[in-house]
Amino acid sequence: MPAVATVAADGRTRDLLYAFRYRVYVGEQGHAPAGADHARGRLTDPLDAVSTSLALVDGGEVVGSLRFTPLAAVPDPAPLVARLGMAAAVGRFGLSAVGTCSRFMFDTRRPGWRRGMYRLMALGYGMECRAGRRLSFGDCGPGLVAFYEHMGFRVWGRPFTDPAYGEKVPIVLAIRDRDWLGRVRSPLARCARAYPDDPEVRGWLDEHVEFSGGPTAGGGRSAAVTR
Repeated sequence: MPAVATVAADGRTRDLLYAFRYRVYVGEQGHAPAGADHARGRLTDPLDAVSTSLALVDGGEVVGSLRFTPLAAVPDPAPLVARLGMAAAVGRFGLSAVGTCSRFMFDTRRPGWRRGMYRLMALGYGMECRAGRRLSFGDCGPGLVAFYEHMGFRVWGRPFTDPAYGEKVPIVLAIRDRDWLGRVRSPLARCARAYPDDPEVRGWLDEHVEFSGGPTAGGGRSAAVTR
């Protein structure tokens, strides 16, 4: 039976999800994030209370995760806005149009994990479109830039050092930019066909990055903020 992508809506699934996060970030990668409960082997943070977390469940185990946070639901969004450089986007489109994605990780030892990953992404993509989100911000390690560019994200600003996770690169996705998703051959391009194109966001984003021709050969960065 294939892994199932679902919203982590019940307590048991959330508990398994937090245990999976801990196993990956602390146990496998050796990070020391705030919110890590070493006694119980769980990892949470304050954004969980205002976010929707998705889980990839296989045989009763969580083997993948992805979290979406609507900026308008964050009690004090200022630190998050500053961290990811979202002020210009919020000023232009408003809090309700902007969100973040985070906690995107998978157990790559599981057979079929790539198919499960795409199912989880498709679930989250549809959820964000229906909620009216237009821009999704996040960050990734330098070694994952090429992967996220293929998904449709663009680099958004200079790298910074996270005290718990090390060097990070800010990234942004124009969620319903069907032209861009098609150009980079994102697996989300098929999902985007079900929703209206967003040329306004596409035009705005093109004006805020130095290069917007798609991922560079060899996985180089495709954009740098000029704001």
